[in-house]
Amino acid sequence: MMPPEFLENQKIIDRDNYRISKMKKGIEHFAIIQKDGQQFMFDPVERIPTDIKNIRDLVQKIFEAYKTKKPL
Repeated sequence: MMPPEFLENQKIIDRDNYRISKMKKGIEHFAIIQKDGQQFMFDPVERIPTDIKNIRDLVQKIFEAYKTKKPL
């Protein structure tokens, strides 16, 4: 059996490694875009919640249109 201190330290190390791997994954999606002499940072992963919300709203409108048989 391992001492409790060792297990707790191992959990902390595992959590830190997980956070680092998530940060590395996030950095892979960034892109620097130059437009009109200015630099912009583009992160498509950041837009996912916004895109999902827009898709849900659109699906809801389509569902309501079929349910009430009125045009969008």
